Amino acid sequence: MGLAAGHTDTLSVSNSLLGTPVTAATFCCRITVGEDGTVSGAPTTNYNVYKPDYNSTPRQVFIGQTYTFQGIFVPGQIVGYIKSITGTTTFFKDESPAS
Repeated sequence: MGLAAGHTDTLSVSNSLLGTPVTAATFCCRITVGEDGTVSGAPTTNYNVYKPDYNSTPRQVFIGQTYTFQGIFVPGQIVGYIKSITGTTTFFKDESPAS
């Protein structure tokens, strides 16, 4: 099994409950998340990243910035969680092999 050539998806991210799980869809080494550029008025929110699970200390990512999870990920693996600081918005998720 080889690494993914690349995979892009979108996620609905809100500031409620435990946040949104970031789940690998392919075999990959990097998963980059950030607010989708098609969102009206984007960028619109800061967000917290929790890794490897929601019990971890969050890292705040500032408006307009992306965050990259790095490791060796398999399909179905939850690599972390993201939670917006305010409201609900759409995020992109790009998976790619290591360069």
